[in-house]
Amino acid sequence: MFHCKLWNVNRQYQLQKKIAYLLIITGITMLVATIMYFSTVSISWMSYVGIIVGGLMLGIGSMTIRFIKKLKLDIKSSH
Repeated sequence: MFHCKLWNVNRQYQLQKKIAYLLIITGITMLVATIMYFSTVSISWMSYVGIIVGGLMLGIGSMTIRFIKKLKLDIKSSH
């Protein structure tokens, strides 16, 4: 029973990690696209929205990965 719960927790961690990496990749892509947009067109409010949203996605993704690693270490040390 305990082994089954631990296996489900590991699967959840893997899914959360994939989502976090996807957020990081999307955030970097949005930031690069916004910077390229800055270089070709005059600055508008949409550019600022792209930078803010890209930065938020990048920050949330990296924070989630750090949280998952810390939580996984806490679970391993308690068992």
